Amino acid sequence: MNFTSHDINNILGSPIDDKLLKNSKISELYIDSRKINNGPSSIFVALTGNKTDGHLFVSDAYGRGVRNFIVEKKPVEPLDDANIYLVTDAVYALQEVAKIHREKYNPEVIAITGSNGKTTVKEWLAQCLSEKYNVIKSPGSYNSQIGVALSLLMIKPEHEIAIIEAGISKANEMDRLETLIQPKIGVMTNLGDAHQGGFQNEVRKLEEKAKLFKNCKQLVWPSELELPQNINKQTEIIERFKQEEVSELLPERVKGHIHLENLLTTITVINLFEFTRPEIKQCISTLPQIPMRMNIRDGINGCMIIDDSYTFDLQALQLAIHQLFEHKNYKKKTIILSDFDEQNVSVDQYNNLSSQLNQLDLHKLILVGEDLLKKLSLDDNIKIDSYIDIKDFIQRSILSGFQDEAILIKGARRFSLERISRILTARKNNTVIEINLEALRNNIAFYRKSIDPSCGLMAVVKASAYGTGSKQLINIYEQEPIDCIAVAILDEAIEMRKLGLKKPILVFNPPTDFELIEQNDIEIELSNFSYLKSLIHYKKHHSNFSPKIHLKLDTGMHRLGFMESELDELLHLIKESGLKVHALFSHLVAGEESDHDSFTKNQLQVFDLMYDKICNYLVVKPKRHILNTGGSLRFSEYQYDYVRLGLGMYGIDPSGHFQTELEKVHSFKSRVIQIKEVPKGSTIGYGNDFTIQENKKIAIVGIGYADGLPRILSNGKFSFAFGPERLPIIGNVCMDLTMVDISHVPEIEEGDELVVFDHEHSIENMAKAAETIPYEILTRVAPRVKRLYIQ
Repeated sequence: MNFTSHDINNILGSPIDDKLLKNSKISELYIDSRKINNGPSSIFVALTGNKTDGHLFVSDAYGRGVRNFIVEKKPVEPLDDANIYLVTDAVYALQEVAKIHREKYNPEVIAITGSNGKTTVKEWLAQCLSEKYNVIKSPGSYNSQIGVALSLLMIKPEHEIAIIEAGISKANEMDRLETLIQPKIGVMTNLGDAHQGGFQNEVRKLEEKAKLFKNCKQLVWPSELELPQNINKQTEIIERFKQEEVSELLPERVKGHIHLENLLTTITVINLFEFTRPEIKQCISTLPQIPMRMNIRDGINGCMIIDDSYTFDLQALQLAIHQLFEHKNYKKKTIILSDFDEQNVSVDQYNNLSSQLNQLDLHKLILVGEDLLKKLSLDDNIKIDSYIDIKDFIQRSILSGFQDEAILIKGARRFSLERISRILTARKNNTVIEINLEALRNNIAFYRKSIDPSCGLMAVVKASAYGTGSKQLINIYEQEPIDCIAVAILDEAIEMRKLGLKKPILVFNPPTDFELIEQNDIEIELSNFSYLKSLIHYKKHHSNFSPKIHLKLDTGMHRLGFMESELDELLHLIKESGLKVHALFSHLVAGEESDHDSFTKNQLQVFDLMYDKICNYLVVKPKRHILNTGGSLRFSEYQYDYVRLGLGMYGIDPSGHFQTELEKVHSFKSRVIQIKEVPKGSTIGYGNDFTIQENKKIAIVGIGYADGLPRILSNGKFSFAFGPERLPIIGNVCMDLTMVDISHVPEIEEGDELVVFDHEHSIENMAKAAETIPYEILTRVAPRVKRLYIQ
């Protein structure tokens, strides 16, 4: 980016008061004040979104040296010697700056869209085309209205090809992205169900995506998709290669039809850029088989691994470092870097990287390769370990030296740093549950947007966040618009405090360890007289003890809580003791089920009556909350002071009314350990109660009821997924293993990954087959199952 304040003035109009205070050089643009590392040469754009308001951080950006701002609201505090560009739409202003920048540097632009596979194809194309060209690509999944603009701003004069990913979730979004990107080559991956709720039908969704290609010279298109009517007649349509046309270029193993489609799309595009068939085959053979996203894993010796090892460029590194330092519960931060892939890295780029690293509070910096150590100018206080290559690291590194630290692994593909990730990852079994952190954030944002602004969000994360794992989610609880955390037991609350959580924590089933409750500033549920008397007894001897009490009322669940008939005695004891009631709450029996709405409305009326009675007795009016995920949006008039958000955060709406607005967070998977042919008449598994009636090919999968796969799913009651194929369970589910019928899917091999449930294969269907509910399925996923956090 190469602008001046005067250039921004020409693009957006004059600053506030028509006065350009300082004509400074602008080389960086930021929308997050925490990432600013060169304030005097930066411009800050204050964006207003569902999660936060960038105007709250203008003063922070000013304190970091920024003197150019794009805002929608005039700053409250005067910012001396700063240029303030007041606009009606900050996103549009950001896009206008990006558009001018893109037109200033005019590389060959490839634009990719589709429902799935966009990011994978983009990463693979970038890797292959970098063999011959200087390539820039969208970092991560920067494909939104904001992400595309930020991607375009990364283009520099030396870039020959720009690969830009574009994604939309509703109608009338693509026109603007096409104007920004102005692609000459278009790539359509496929059309799936993602964001279907934002369009009238599949035809309209396809037409909307195709708007990206209206001025393309060439368009790579999947042959199975019908071309929409709005495709430019002058555009050359290039059908994606079929498997038989390029069979000699494909690797020996192709893992399912989605993997194949992405490979065929990549080959088709590379073929447009003067690559010979042998060169294409060589490129394809080196493509990573690992997930093309930042992964967060449990590491050895209490470490956390942030694995971003598949590619290395300065823009992506900056994003990864920001992710590393978001994990404030790890005091020690380590970065493992390899040399760059490109050989034409400029002196300025090395200097920029040196400056960035010198500003970090690192425990250790580990360099793999020979260039970085020679060309970086690092401060003496940075502890540096260096290795020639991955073999040198494996031979000389001491694993016990990694202890209780957050470790970022970022490197060029040729250095195979994913091997370091595997070495440092805690050893568990073949079964994994992936947690999509971006989907989790989006779900929280949906509820925050849908709930009254005056109502707080209480995130219920008991049972280790419904089996998701709490430790890695602390940063999300702190950063997202969540006002309070609720857990079941005190141990969970204390662990969160140790990990650095500062927000209020409510314990639903608190013990009488009042000293620990006081030390850790824990809010507690009070639901029975026995606990109340213990609390009163402790307070008599500790007069300063004044916990925030959430008084639970029984309005019809008949589980825990005080009945209406007990209120007089309860209020008398509370008044005598001097205890303060912070909130009143109750629990709906069936808030998600419309068949029981009359019962629910009666509960809500009882709650209001009990609340009014208690308020007449208390000096200070307490807060109140009764709605959980299922009832939060169905009974919005009762949102009160908090809504308790549980399963909805993970993309599961118990009511079913808002499921299309949510994204599934969990993917439960396991691998094939062995394949065998079994003759007709054989029995499968324990009990001799499943006999096959014909010759079968079966796979033994490394998951059992000890991992959280219910035994009731035995003998055909449930099937795993392999691409579009369903593989029924045969025989009884064992403790550690399960057998499935793969007779109809001959391409499955040992080591292949099978899906138990994910965003495409519903956990609700699994729960129904197991005669239970999704809550139980998630909370029964065993601790021994590896949690993999996808950023």
